[in-house]
Amino acid sequence: MITQMTVKRFKSHKDVALTGLKRINLLLGKNNAGKSSLLEAAFYALTPDNPKAGFELLNEARGILPNDYVWISVFHHLAVQQPVEISLANQQTNTTLRILPLLGNKVAQDVSGAISGGLGKSDPDGLRFEYASGASQTAQNITAQQGRGERSRNQNYIDNLPVIFVPARVHFDSLAAARRFSALKAKQRHEMVVEALKKLDDRLTGVEVLATKAGVELFGNIGEPQMVPLSWMGEGMLRILSLASAVASVQGGVVLVDEIENGIHYSVMPAVWATLMRIAEELNVQVFAVTHSDEMIRAALSASASLKMQDNLRAYRCDLVNGATQITDYDATLLLTAVESEQEVR
Repeated sequence: MITQMTVKRFKSHKDVALTGLKRINLLLGKNNAGKSSLLEAAFYALTPDNPKAGFELLNEARGILPNDYVWISVFHHLAVQQPVEISLANQQTNTTLRILPLLGNKVAQDVSGAISGGLGKSDPDGLRFEYASGASQTAQNITAQQGRGERSRNQNYIDNLPVIFVPARVHFDSLAAARRFSALKAKQRHEMVVEALKKLDDRLTGVEVLATKAGVELFGNIGEPQMVPLSWMGEGMLRILSLASAVASVQGGVVLVDEIENGIHYSVMPAVWATLMRIAEELNVQVFAVTHSDEMIRAALSASASLKMQDNLRAYRCDLVNGATQITDYDATLLLTAVESEQEVR
């Protein structure tokens, strides 16, 4: 489990550290305060074997187009003169990622065959990801061209990442949802997801993967004459499906959620949180969740108290002060005091 994350010169963050990370971590703050950027930083640092796959997957999830400007977007104030540095620490080791620009006018090839560019003033046409973890080091490039030393995107790698990013909003992929649910059923973890879905609609008695003319899809039994596709049952059902299946799918891994409250009615938030917390505890999964919702914060506090998991909950409020990120750190007790005294923590 990650205990500390340090981010330097990445997007809006010049130098920021989150310490004392727990199993459930809430990221709070106003719009454009850098909350989602912290999720991105963690995601990049957790995909060392194929950063191209992780980079493309994350950009797709957040609706970032693969244009000429995507490369400079990762650098603080769009300045490529200094590399991005992202460090993750746990009880066993530290992992550090450096992101440097690839500049086409100064290209060099090292003994491993990776091609990189020197620092300069021109716009980069790619990125170099350099990872160090203990005595292990690796470097790979990400470009829009072939033959620059990068690996191709590997779908099998993406499907088996130890980290899942759940975007704020995404087009529902019925095939991907069915495949993930099928994998969970093979591991006998599917009931975890069904129990979460029941919190939203107590008519639901079961979920099955069924073949249709269009392919395979998830169907729910809600007492009607026939089962109905989950995609018919509203955004909230699909949101909880994505959250619960993500946490249940990455035993020992990390789930990153942007705007976790989207599509979920406030009345079921405590029950949803309780289910996610139980799954995370059972499967040793760490969760980072961005939220703007007072109801969602209160629900997390209520669920952690009911499960006696207050020590596993932490919150971090991000504020931009004079161009620098300021972090206010709350444990569960301090967060509850702030919420009950109606302090603004969102």
